[in-house]
Amino acid sequence: MGTTSAIILKIREEDKGRKVKFDKKKIPTKFLNWRIVSQIARKVILDQRGEDLCEEVELNGDYIGIYCNWDGDRSGVGEELKSHYYDYETILNLICGGFCSSIVDGVRHYANKATTEKWEDIKPIQGSLEDVARLGCNYTYVFEDGKWNVTR
Repeated sequence: MGTTSAIILKIREEDKGRKVKFDKKKIPTKFLNWRIVSQIARKVILDQRGEDLCEEVELNGDYIGIYCNWDGDRSGVGEELKSHYYDYETILNLICGGFCSSIVDGVRHYANKATTEKWEDIKPIQGSLEDVARLGCNYTYVFEDGKWNVTR
């Protein structure tokens, strides 16, 4: 099992009601495709349907967040957030892509995986900080007032 993390952003009051669509071109690091290895054909198949699976997100809570499955400690996700995700719009775009496997060495959202069944299962969670932090992760990263705070 990986070291899990929650990536959470405090939504600005003036953004409530705004609709945001994930844009992979706005990711400051690599956007990674999933590698699916066909045991029968013995070759790698790339699945790139994630752009279509992500739906527009209407901002309606005080906080919005996602689950990240791997590398959640300070030297993994923590370092990536500090180095590449330090402004509101970039963080919001990352989160609007939905739950992810990892953001270390590139972003790999579950919305870009062939076996993902539906957006409803991986879309960002919104609500109070307590509601969003219930993701039950090893580390919780919250961007608020222009800086990252981390709890374990």
